Amino acid sequence: MDEDNLKKLWLNSVKEHRVEINNDELVQSLGVKLRQMEKRVRRRDRREIFICVCMIPIFVWWTITVPQVAGKIGCVIIVATCVLVIYKLVRAKKINVKEDAALDIGRSLAVSLELLKRQIKLLQTILWWYLFPFFVGVTLFYFASATGIASKVIYTIIVIALCGYIYYLNISAVKKHLKPLQERLTKILNELSTSESN
Repeated sequence: MDEDNLKKLWLNSVKEHRVEINNDELVQSLGVKLRQMEKRVRRRDRREIFICVCMIPIFVWWTITVPQVAGKIGCVIIVATCVLVIYKLVRAKKINVKEDAALDIGRSLAVSLELLKRQIKLLQTILWWYLFPFFVGVTLFYFASATGIASKVIYTIIVIALCGYIYYLNISAVKKHLKPLQERLTKILNELSTSESN
């Protein structure tokens, strides 16, 4: 058989069978990627929450003991940001639909897609709910005790560079890992809904 005849045979084959083969492969590879992503997110969340829980009592203590008003304001901002970070990370994992083994594959993938979209939104907005408040808090805290203008400038540059690097890492993770995974997940959900409607 030549190549054209093989193509015609493939195109004329039963559509449902063709979709089923593709979906099986896609679901299997997608399941692996989703589990890897969920494991990374769990590790990140545990680490971030642990750091925030450790920082809260330290900065509450410094709020009480630091004499400068700017230092106190910086400490309060850092504590509030730690609480916000914990809230955002916990909230991003919660979804109204309970995911269990009894769910059909389409519904389970829809739940995964919703969780993935929340992680993407979380990372894309990290500048406003994470980096900027911490930047303001630690800068005010440092400026309250620093005396020289040169040390303030150097400190600010270092903190801005660190925030920029963290922002870059998060946006890169969205572009390289999460967005492609979202596209694959959306594609397979569309194929599943098309095959179910036929």
